[in-house]
Amino acid sequence: MKNSYKNRFEKIIFLDIDGVLVLYPGSQSHAANNTNKVFSKCAMENLKKIIDKTNAAIVMSSSWRLFREYAGIYRNELAKYGIDTARIVGCTINMAGDCKDIIADPVLLRSHEIKDYVERHELKNYIILDDFDLDDKEHLIKTNMHFGLTDELAELAIESLLTTN
Repeated sequence: MKNSYKNRFEKIIFLDIDGVLVLYPGSQSHAANNTNKVFSKCAMENLKKIIDKTNAAIVMSSSWRLFREYAGIYRNELAKYGIDTARIVGCTINMAGDCKDIIADPVLLRSHEIKDYVERHELKNYIILDDFDLDDKEHLIKTNMHFGLTDELAELAIESLLTTN
């Protein structure tokens, strides 16, 4: 499966949802009740801008990938903002059972899952949109859980994807 995206997509976005597209309570632009997982209009528009300007594909790294009922939710939200869900080309493998030594630390676990995906697919040009402080600092576009994917971070993501060889 190595290089499976080489011809179709040159650029990959590892996408987290909570703290990137769905903001945490207490933020000014967040709905008072977070039980319905309200997606931020600004963050969704910024994700679309990144995809439109870079032609990037999405690999889901969010814990949302583990719950079948959430797949319909995030796919509907992407479509609502004009993002083709065919751009979701995969997801990281859930390694929680294989990595018992790091399962207690979701940051280490997600870092490990992304690293595994990058190595298996020999990815060179990718970014990670996440509110966790992950290990891969070179590719991480770290969001604030209360503000999500801002205009400034979207521009940084675009620049990173367009300048990486």
